[in-house]
Amino acid sequence: MLVLPPGEFFGQVIVDRPLTIVGKGKSTWIGSRSAPTIRITATGVKLQDLMVEVTAGPQEIVIQAEPGSNPILENVIAKGLIVGVSHENVSGDDIDSGRISFLPPPPISAGTSDQQATTSAPTEPSPVETQPATAATKFDLKASWLKFAAAAAAILCVSLAIIFYAQREKAEEIAQVKAAEEAAVLEKARIEKEKLAQEQELAKLKEAERLRTVEKERAEREKQAREQELAKLKEAERLKTAEKERIEKEKHEKEAARLKEIERVRAAEREKTGEVDQSQKKSPDFAQLRLFRQVLGIVQKNYVREVSDKELIEAAIEGLLRSLNPHSSFLTENMFKELQIETKGDFGGAGLEITLDNGILTIVTPIDDTPAYKAGLKPGDKILQIDGVTTKNITLLKAVRQMRGPIGSNVNFTIMREGWPKPKEFSIKREVILVHSVKNELLEQGCPYVKIVNLQERTDSDLVSAINQYGGDEGIKGLILDLRNNPGGLLDQAVKVANLFVDKGLIVYTDGRVKDQRMEFRATRTGKHYKFKTAVLINEGTAAGAEIIAGCLQDQDRASIFGTKSFGNVSINTIIPLENGCGLRLTTAKYYTPKGRDIENTGIIPDVDLTDQVAAQLEAEEREAKLGKKSIGRIAAGGKPDPTKDIVLKKALEWLKSNVGVKAVKANR
Repeated sequence: MLVLPPGEFFGQVIVDRPLTIVGKGKSTWIGSRSAPTIRITATGVKLQDLMVEVTAGPQEIVIQAEPGSNPILENVIAKGLIVGVSHENVSGDDIDSGRISFLPPPPISAGTSDQQATTSAPTEPSPVETQPATAATKFDLKASWLKFAAAAAAILCVSLAIIFYAQREKAEEIAQVKAAEEAAVLEKARIEKEKLAQEQELAKLKEAERLRTVEKERAEREKQAREQELAKLKEAERLKTAEKERIEKEKHEKEAARLKEIERVRAAEREKTGEVDQSQKKSPDFAQLRLFRQVLGIVQKNYVREVSDKELIEAAIEGLLRSLNPHSSFLTENMFKELQIETKGDFGGAGLEITLDNGILTIVTPIDDTPAYKAGLKPGDKILQIDGVTTKNITLLKAVRQMRGPIGSNVNFTIMREGWPKPKEFSIKREVILVHSVKNELLEQGCPYVKIVNLQERTDSDLVSAINQYGGDEGIKGLILDLRNNPGGLLDQAVKVANLFVDKGLIVYTDGRVKDQRMEFRATRTGKHYKFKTAVLINEGTAAGAEIIAGCLQDQDRASIFGTKSFGNVSINTIIPLENGCGLRLTTAKYYTPKGRDIENTGIIPDVDLTDQVAAQLEAEEREAKLGKKSIGRIAAGGKPDPTKDIVLKKALEWLKSNVGVKAVKANR
């Protein structure tokens, strides 16, 4: 019998033969390798938390209560093949086993009463248990104890190793978790930082957008304020002009009424006396007036249909003025009102500048990027019909009214061009004509191209902005100023544009029969004055104010002129109110270049005349058009300037890049 001290932990005990082990404490772990039976005898103590484990081979493990000990078994766990618990003096429910065996009590010895014989007793101990311990038995017990201690030490080492590795794994796991948490914190911080950076960037973009919006709104408000101020000034000027015209008209009407009354009285007196005023007889115009009156009477009496005096007299006046020049004309009451009042509303046009050339309606120029320009109409084209109605003897104002109409509607032209065997029809959709005055493009480094489409209110400032884009005098080696197909516009803008290139002397002057029509426009020394080399491009569509610019720069030796002869339309036309609401448009003065050249009908002759080359280019483009090829030439098709397809632009660019001066170019004319 082996008595285990309470609370000791033996690890594993190897038993080679039947043995009774008495446990007196907790957590005894007992193992067997080959014994058929292991017995654990409880001797009146409380066996709890006792684990019995067999790692090899026992056929039976017995937990047996000694008679009269009345032990209590709690949490006794047996792990093995066969486990038995005696049926007497044993209590406890927490027994977990693979199998429970109830052993009978041991047999009763001789001399015992029947009563004792019938009393339950523990199973008879085996001989090994009842025999006194011999020296061999003690030796075996010692050997078993040593083996048990060695096994326990081994198990302890293994357990410590397991505990160490488990703790190390746990530490590594804790370190990994901690590292993961730190990485997560860092990642979260990085994400927060990126989020904050994105929010800051977004805030910057929003602030920039807000500032742009504020600046745009400010510019819009300033623009509206300028427009309102300009409208007020125009309205004030209109009211002033209207008042002046009203006073003048009343004055004329009173004077005309007075003269008419005097003439009526005199005529009445002459009728009574039958005499003719001798002063009238002596007047050289009297015979012509009598002739006019005679013709008027014959027409009224004999013409195929009845014609009123008003029709005949207005037609006679219109013929009189038309015989002077294309720009002078008679304005009926409706025409005069239309000319005076600034028309507002939804109407469109074709985008043409027109004039009368020997009584024939002629295109001065189609304005760039307008329907007429895109349709292929050219300067010098003759308009024979508008919407099927002949233009013979038509006035300019009437032609303008016929070409104008609802936006999106079509206007049809019958056009005759020099070199065509017969007229051609053009159908053009009317649009609102919105013209951008200045366009620019960089051809080569230091050589920008600037085109002035027409002369509007802000042309000079738009031109300065375009030039400043390329660095002004510091960044520009030479400038190409394209005035082709420019119909002119505001006189003051023509003077201001020329003043950007000259700083002294005459720009243009006017002269007429009346002293008030004699005016001079001189360059000012203040403001911008560019010094870079300049080439000016002109053609037959360059007219009026554009001719003033070209003529000034040519006479002042400030630029070389390239292209073909300009249109030749530089005159002052004054609107004079007449009786009954009619008016007179009369040429009262002409513009002259600084050197005194009258360019009316003669135009500006370029320093480098490329008429033949331009004509050849146009013919080639027309041939391509007949073959169904899309024209890509600058002159015919518009678009971006291209020196390889525009002979005038090419020659001008070559000159800008050369060392030849303006005077040298003129010397070779």
